[in-house]
Amino acid sequence: MANTIPLDKRETITTTETGGLEKVPVLDRRFMTEINFIQYSIFPIHEPQDSPTLKEWHQEIKILLHDLEMLLALSHDKFWVQLVHDPTLHTALSTYLQKAPRAWDIWGIPERFIESHNKLHKLIFLTLLRMSTDKESRECFLSPEAFGFAIYENYMFDIPKLIDICSLYGHPHGGNGTLVNKMLTNIFTKQESYLDDLKVVREQLLEQVFTNVTTKYDSAQTTIGLYDLLCYYFDTCMSLISFFYTYPPTLNYFNCTELISSFGTLYSHLFHNIKAKLKRLSTPTSNLQSIKAIINRGQIATVRLIHCVIWHSCLMDELLDESGTEEEHTRCAEKFIAQLSTILGDTQIMTKYYHECNLPKTFAIIKNSKAEIAYEHFDYILNAVDIERDHEKDKQELDKLHSSPSADLTNGQHTDEDCPANIEALISNIKSIFPQYGSAFLKQCLNTYSYSSEEVITALLENNLPPHLEGAKKLTESNQPGPSRKDHVPPGPVLPVPKPSSSNSVQSSSNAPANTTKSLVAARQNVYDNDEFDVFNNPDELNFDCIHIGKKNKEMQLREGNAKEFLMKNQKLAFEYDEYDDEYDDTYDGLMMATGDETTDQSAEFVIKPLNAPAEEEEREEGSEPQWRTADAAKRSKRGARPVTQPKPREVDKVGQKADAKVLNQRRRDNENKARRGNHNRRAGADRKRRGGMLHM
Repeated sequence: MANTIPLDKRETITTTETGGLEKVPVLDRRFMTEINFIQYSIFPIHEPQDSPTLKEWHQEIKILLHDLEMLLALSHDKFWVQLVHDPTLHTALSTYLQKAPRAWDIWGIPERFIESHNKLHKLIFLTLLRMSTDKESRECFLSPEAFGFAIYENYMFDIPKLIDICSLYGHPHGGNGTLVNKMLTNIFTKQESYLDDLKVVREQLLEQVFTNVTTKYDSAQTTIGLYDLLCYYFDTCMSLISFFYTYPPTLNYFNCTELISSFGTLYSHLFHNIKAKLKRLSTPTSNLQSIKAIINRGQIATVRLIHCVIWHSCLMDELLDESGTEEEHTRCAEKFIAQLSTILGDTQIMTKYYHECNLPKTFAIIKNSKAEIAYEHFDYILNAVDIERDHEKDKQELDKLHSSPSADLTNGQHTDEDCPANIEALISNIKSIFPQYGSAFLKQCLNTYSYSSEEVITALLENNLPPHLEGAKKLTESNQPGPSRKDHVPPGPVLPVPKPSSSNSVQSSSNAPANTTKSLVAARQNVYDNDEFDVFNNPDELNFDCIHIGKKNKEMQLREGNAKEFLMKNQKLAFEYDEYDDEYDDTYDGLMMATGDETTDQSAEFVIKPLNAPAEEEEREEGSEPQWRTADAAKRSKRGARPVTQPKPREVDKVGQKADAKVLNQRRRDNENKARRGNHNRRAGADRKRRGGMLHM
């Protein structure tokens, strides 16, 4: 009958030292087998083939093989007693996980030792696989609580060990990814404390990697130090790739956007600074080639790590599942586009990603799925890959400046390979202050000042450039036409100039070389081009007679405001603007005659006069009627209306003569009505002046 009691709760009867019997747990320390496991040591790479060190290393491998075979041959209860109480076993396993060669390591083990080392590699994996299994059979099993407690409290596994296990045995290099995935699933399921440890690793991983990289870079004063730094960084990226690839659920505990952005930034700065430091160090050719190789491998590892994070965090494998719904596929595709957009600003890493991760194939998978997403997103991302091709002309101009005598760049300059990823942003920043300089010259300045835009701007403002840059600056300025002071127009953004036709090629070759760029003002087109006010195309043919600076003079305003004078000079237009051309309306003529209102039917001539203009006094003979009254009377008589009754003439009171009855009567009327005119009604006059602003309030 099968024993259904878990191993952690079983007891057995044993004899004491005094000869008595007692019950003890089957996992008691006294049942441990005496095996002294030795530590694993790194293969001595630089030793000769017949050296004693190699023989000693091979002998250690044989001892480990013998001990592990004994361990795996133990029964289930004896095996777990050894795991719980033997610290040498954990030391041997830990040293192998840390020091064993990875699949991506450059160095390898000689062929005569490969067979024994591969056997050791297999026995280590079987030991780890048995350690992570809580139930081997119906009789040999541990309770889930006891299993989780045993592996966590005895430090059988931790997050660094799990990452090393994935690096040695998991996807995509180990070949046992399925079994390793089951191992990690069982460990994280039975002991949730490892998830808390994973959160701690998430918070410290990026900080630790950046700190180690910075420390190693600062202390690396030789090529060997730089090589060690690159190997550390490359191994870190590959280990994380194996961990995320083997057990993708761990990405749920990481901020994938921050992870992608951080390694993208590290990609841009680390390799650029290492290349710059290599130029300052005296590096032999053989060492330089090996360092360039590890730099290339580090760049590829960074790109593949970013791809692994994007792919598995977006659950892109679901797109290959035809049973998925349209909503699920669309959500995965949109998340993929959003994550990939994090590195679109870096053209170098984006180009590397395109070639190493087969980006068109990924887009084809999305298009063939059920995802409903606009294809313009794909075109936008693919265009970002070809950004560097748009700057071929700038590189050609830079080559010309390098080849010119005044642009000797042999003193401490960087090569084009050392350019940072944000070189175009730096050039654009400087161009916002100095738009008159081309991209090639500014790139040359950045190259000299270690790609510091602040130093370049300061040097240009202070006119304190090195001699070779000063010569390049003069060469650049000599190729640009200098406008006159009055016709100066600030230069606009640089635009390409269309190539000349074949008919003009002979003529242009005989003259000075034409500029390859021109300003936005020179390239713009407008409906007012080449008119009398075009200051850009015809600065010497402006019509200054039609341009008035300031206010117009009074004489001009009076001349332009008098419409009657204009009509008198243009007799042909006079009939079109006759103010009495329409039919005369005499509806209210009778009412006007009855009321005796002489001011209602005055002339309707309306002339706009400037402020403070002197009043025009009409000269007429004494006793004659105003012209407007005579004209109105003539028109009314012509239309059959009654003529307006003329007022009686005013009696003139001559001084020194005797006044007759008419004069006395006139004096009486003036005295009675003197409040209607003159300065007698002072209140009305004061109000009128106050409205005009003539009195101080």
